[in-house]
Amino acid sequence: MVSLGRAELMFEPGAPDAKSFALLLVTDGIQDLYQFLKSRQMQTVAAGDTEVSAEARGVKFVESLHEPVFSGLQFSIEDPNGYVLRFLQESKQEESR
Repeated sequence: MVSLGRAELMFEPGAPDAKSFALLLVTDGIQDLYQFLKSRQMQTVAAGDTEVSAEARGVKFVESLHEPVFSGLQFSIEDPNGYVLRFLQESKQEESR
């Protein structure tokens, strides 16, 4: 984890390939962001365009919105380049640290 002011960036190693890390993005509006991305996914599915490439078909969720073991709320998506973007909203206790 590296930080500069209030901005923090965490590198999380994964499988042994070039795209095997996740970026953790902390937000205080996780439910709004999750609903927005889910609606984009649903719009793409509803359009039913089979000619569109897999990358352009919408948001690919890796994890649905859930409460991780360390508290708070999080979900993950995969960006068009195959990188995992993990969004986290810390619990109120963690925010006051």
